[in-house]
Amino acid sequence: MTLFNMANRVFKRLFKREPDLKFMGEFTDFCDGVGKFLDESMGLAMWKSKFEGQVQSIDRFELLTFH
Repeated sequence: MTLFNMANRVFKRLFKREPDLKFMGEFTDFCDGVGKFLDESMGLAMWKSKFEGQVQSIDRFELLTFH
């Protein structure tokens, strides 16, 4: 299943209707990273710096044996 098909199905479930051309345009812009979906427009650098160092890796074995 393609990413667009998944997004299409989620849209239908959330809004109980078929997506229109505006949805397709917004989705295409998101995939291409243009318009309001530019990294700068979404402030991704700010979010990255804000949370950098707060992410911890989890040892898979530790996770499986956690009681």
